[in-house]
Amino acid sequence: MKFIIQGRRGSMVAEKEELQPAFVKGAMTAHEGREKENPYTRESFQEAYELGYYGVKRGSIIVDPQTVMTIECMYCKKEMGAKDGKGVDGLTSSICEECWEEHNLGIPYPGNTKITYLAGYTAVGQDGRASLFCRRNK
Repeated sequence: MKFIIQGRRGSMVAEKEELQPAFVKGAMTAHEGREKENPYTRESFQEAYELGYYGVKRGSIIVDPQTVMTIECMYCKKEMGAKDGKGVDGLTSSICEECWEEHNLGIPYPGNTKITYLAGYTAVGQDGRASLFCRRNK
């Protein structure tokens, strides 16, 4: 999730993880249209919450709810990259080339073939070719 913070000298983009959590909580409260409820007792956290909340209300802070899905191998859990989550944050699975070779002996790794349809153990790529997926019991 990104926050676009507009100031007198231009704007900056910050990731959620780069910002103070109280600021993020205030900005998200306003962004989601919830009533202001500052839960913080420390003055610095209260101020950060207020800054985020009123920044969104005034339009000087824009919340960009871009989401990211992290791709990991379903067998070895190796991270394989990330893709646009289209509204969902979290984890999705695929299979890395090493695990493919171990579990699908004799079937070539699909590589960059994007799978557009999956039914049972058959996958049809964009090129129209079907690949049979099978699992070897150990």
